[in-house]
Order: sequence, then structure tokens, then C-alpha cells
Amino acid sequence: MTNIEVAKRIDELRVRRHLTQNEFCHTVLAVSQSAASKKLRGQIPFTSEEVVKCADFFGVSTDEIYGRGKGRNKDL
Repeated sequence: MTNIEVAKRIDELRVRRHLTQNEFCHTVLAVSQSAASKKLRGQIPFTSEEVVKCADFFGVSTDEIYGRGKGRNKDL
């Protein structure tokens, strides 16, 4: 799974929750909006800790974010 694929999955979850990038960066990651934007585009990789925070916040497993969920649902 590439940085871009992980970022795409997390961004899809963010959009489904109707969160702006600004809300996401402050609520979930505690990073600047600029950093969150770069992470959501795959330019900066999410750390494993950030993936865990995202999984907890969105109510999914880290395996689902990494594309290893039970159904391996690409659309989450």
C-alpha cells in the first residue's frame, strides 16, 4: 500500500464524515492545515500513530485503512 493509497482512504473517510481539511487537521491529527493537506495528497506519509488516530476517530480498523480489511473494500 502506497502513501497515496493510504491518504486516499483516509480522505474518503474524512469526506464521508463531512469534515473540512481544517476540521480534520485540528480534530484528528493536531497538525497544521498545510501539513494535513500534504498528508491527504500523499506528499507526506501518515505515521503509524496518525493512522491509529484516524482509525479510532472514524470507527474502522487500521487494516481497513491499509487495504487489508475483511472484505478488502476499496471504497471503505
